[in-house]
Amino acid sequence: MGVRLLLVGTISICVVPGFDCAQAQPASSDSEVLPAIEVTAPTTSARPAARPARGSTAPRATRNVRRVFTLLFRTSKPEDGGGDAAGLTSTVTQRGGLLVGLPEDVPRSIMLTQEDLDYFVREYERTGFRGGLNWYRNVPQNWEWGAKVAGKRVFQPALMVTAGKDGVLTPDMADGMERWVPNLTRGHVEQCGHWTQQEEPEKLNRFLIDWLQSL
Repeated sequence: MGVRLLLVGTISICVVPGFDCAQAQPASSDSEVLPAIEVTAPTTSARPAARPARGSTAPRATRNVRRVFTLLFRTSKPEDGGGDAAGLTSTVTQRGGLLVGLPEDVPRSIMLTQEDLDYFVREYERTGFRGGLNWYRNVPQNWEWGAKVAGKRVFQPALMVTAGKDGVLTPDMADGMERWVPNLTRGHVEQCGHWTQQEEPEKLNRFLIDWLQSL
């Protein structure tokens, strides 16, 4: 019957026009986003991507795609090496790069089959990482665009799923989100890290299905 759906936060991140998801508030025309990231971000992973030396990050990552996925694509489970992306990204600035100083040969995560890993590697060897990294490079422009609708609220039905062990996008980042998204449903997976779909797919799918069926 013409119901408009807005899926928000299926990997502990929200995508709402004009919304600063790291702060759970609309973007503001009175502040600059990159200094805010540097002050408030729980990890430093976004900084070198948002302010890269031109052409530097993507080519380095493409040299060994398998290493990128085995290092960063991990669960929060202790048996997965102490895991999650946060532990590997929290010292980016000190180390001089996202992958600098990290092991060269790491076994795949327990959340991936060999077939899964091979598929990701094959596809990103074909496409490279530039497309994804360009989102970070465009952060200032996105912020300016979002500031144009600052103060507006989103009334579409929305779902926000957070993860208790996500050290990159911590659950408290979504505190107060209802102020700006009144018709919000929340889900939370406590024993889960950053990669919600891969680490706890059944729990995430349950939230999604129940929410969709409630509309």
